[in-house]
Amino acid sequence: PPGAAPPAAAAPAPEQATGPQASHWGEHAQAPPATAPAAPPPSPAPLDEHAETPSPDEAWSLEKTPSTGFRTLRRPNETRRVLAGMLRTLLHRKELSREDLKPVLAGTLQKADEEVHASAVLAVLCSPRHQEGEVLSVHLAGPGGDGGAHLAGHKLFLYPDGLLAQIVRRRKPFLHSDPRGIRALPPELTRALGSPVFSLLAVPVRINRNKSAVLLALNKYPDPRELFDPDDLDLLKHVADSSKRAIQRALGLQVPFNESERAWYASLLSGCPFQHPEEPCPVDRELLQTIPRAVFEQFSVLPVRRLAPTEMAGVVVDPSDFKALSDFESVSGFRLTQKRVGTPTWIAAQLEQAYEHPDKPLFLDPIQDLAADLRRIYELGSDVERRREVYESSPPIVRLANHLIEDAHKEGASDIHVEARDARCLIRYRIDGVCRERIELPSAALRPLVARLKIMSDLDIAEHRLPQDGRLSFREFNPAVDVDLRVSVMPMQHGECVVMRLLDKHRSTLPLDQLGYSPHALETYRGLITSPYGMVLHCGPTGSGKSMSLYAALNEVKSPEWKVVTAEDPIEYTLEGVNQLQVHSEIGLTFAAALRCFLRHDPDVILVGEIRDPETARMAVEASLTGHLLLSTLHTNDAASSLPRLERLGIEPFLVATTVLGLCAQRLVRRLCGCKVLREPDPAELDYLRRAKGGVAPGQIGVPSGCERCSESGYKGRVGIYEVMSMSGELRQRISTGCSTVELKSVARRQGMRTLFEDAMEKVNAGVTSLHEAFRVACPDEEL
Repeated sequence: PPGAAPPAAAAPAPEQATGPQASHWGEHAQAPPATAPAAPPPSPAPLDEHAETPSPDEAWSLEKTPSTGFRTLRRPNETRRVLAGMLRTLLHRKELSREDLKPVLAGTLQKADEEVHASAVLAVLCSPRHQEGEVLSVHLAGPGGDGGAHLAGHKLFLYPDGLLAQIVRRRKPFLHSDPRGIRALPPELTRALGSPVFSLLAVPVRINRNKSAVLLALNKYPDPRELFDPDDLDLLKHVADSSKRAIQRALGLQVPFNESERAWYASLLSGCPFQHPEEPCPVDRELLQTIPRAVFEQFSVLPVRRLAPTEMAGVVVDPSDFKALSDFESVSGFRLTQKRVGTPTWIAAQLEQAYEHPDKPLFLDPIQDLAADLRRIYELGSDVERRREVYESSPPIVRLANHLIEDAHKEGASDIHVEARDARCLIRYRIDGVCRERIELPSAALRPLVARLKIMSDLDIAEHRLPQDGRLSFREFNPAVDVDLRVSVMPMQHGECVVMRLLDKHRSTLPLDQLGYSPHALETYRGLITSPYGMVLHCGPTGSGKSMSLYAALNEVKSPEWKVVTAEDPIEYTLEGVNQLQVHSEIGLTFAAALRCFLRHDPDVILVGEIRDPETARMAVEASLTGHLLLSTLHTNDAASSLPRLERLGIEPFLVATTVLGLCAQRLVRRLCGCKVLREPDPAELDYLRRAKGGVAPGQIGVPSGCERCSESGYKGRVGIYEVMSMSGELRQRISTGCSTVELKSVARRQGMRTLFEDAMEKVNAGVTSLHEAFRVACPDEEL
């Protein structure tokens, strides 16, 4: 098939193997666990790697289309070779027994073994309480023997505190190496290998609510060149995704296999790019007139561009269905030399829209379509139809829950709000700090939708009286969108409401000079974060951009000569070269406990997500006094009020004056879109602008207008406003004597500090934001 990989070379002998692990782990006695870093964003490329690349102005450009959210394959040819047999089984066999599963799974594990150069690769199905596991399939590398077939069907005892049980419970991919040998593994595995295990890959997958499975790759060679690396873990993740589906089918579980998932697997098998349903797609109107409509509809082909007199690019359902494609080419007279993979429903809808509305841009909104379907069921259907078609696991509700998360991620929303109103259910997104209504559903749809979101988040669907908090990894439900969500359910007057915070760890952070700091504030802040020791604190409410600013600061100061560690709840971004720790207060791993441990790990820079209790505050002071630069956050309104807050947490004033280097208060204001309109300020506005600008008469100011690009809101994106207070000798003296917040702010302003409101007015004068937006976020200073 197109894009098929060449046969893989035999695995090198241990003494000849090479790899990045020797330099990755250094000379430490024990390597810490690691996970695969974020995949790089897709880069523009020809649609078919075997086809001739068209000219730039004729190419079906990937640069002009939004990101689909699919994880990029790090080693596409190798991944395709490993998964080819499994994917063909999933795509072309409707039924699969446990006996049928064994050879398919065994062949896939053998190919995975060859790619990652493991000593053994096995799939283990775990019992509901993770007490034992059944070896579904195994492949042992090495000449002779049965390749580990004698272990298939064998029961492994998983100790409650054993490594495998912990991995399955946490549901996190795991990469670990230990030059002394990894302990706490089932002894049957060590006996089968005849040697201790020195490197381990593990990817747990959830089969249903009661069953889980884990894919393991083990290495018995202690040579650092033989250890696994993140690329190996990435490949095993893809093997786990497809193996999960095969195991579900073999166990007889009726798990929906939607069109998008089938198309994604067809794309992975063929090597042709996937056409996301919400990604704009051009259509060649000339081809629509040249080839009869019935031909496109019969073979489910969407014409995209004519590449040559008898060649075209198009979206198809299955590039590996050579008979159907050959028949289409014979009937149409055009060769499909460039292909993408789409779903049949999407292709049919695009064709219908192209023929019925030839001048209308092609774009479908699955959210609105699903909402219309639900309204139709509730308004026109009988009670029996409602109960049959709408419940927490029914296809409309499952699709709606998935589409909500996919759509919010695509729109750049930070939160999804599912709200119960008197006679309706309202879905809103928070975009650029402001809630926007997305869809409205019948009130009766609230309960099954909330129940579905609870199931996805592992919450109790029978509990409707108490608040519940949970997390979900959406990659379990759609491998294409790698985003985590923090979920909170609250019982309200008209029903339960849900708020989901989207946590995209693979987003890139902005450099400091693009966050909105004024030149003077940026120079002051850079001086603070390059100090060898002390505390730098960011203050502001939730959603004011503190995390982005701290990550930008870490990117600024990190270097090969410094060790940087962070304690976060949650980890919002993944940073290269930074050791990041996820806080778990339910097991005792608090910010204070993490700080205490950090001090024994010889760090240069420490980031603590938040100072929220006296113990964390004391440990932060101790860290800054012992020669470390510590960055953290406080929930206060401005820079000056953060100092009394530390005193209320039990830190003596003289210690506050000694350890704090500076404070940065911040907010986020919305940027005016390019469609803005300029006007002269009225007298009241002019008074505020002139006083904040130091008496200089301002020019015209911008006001929002609204266009298609900004969804008629007048704003697109956000920028920070900052108040940076650097500790001077006079400020330290006044802090030690216990002066008021107003006095501290006055002294800081005399020394050149610009307040939040003043910085906001500067951005209004520069046309970056509107005066209304500035007043929404920052209050005028009392002393102005």
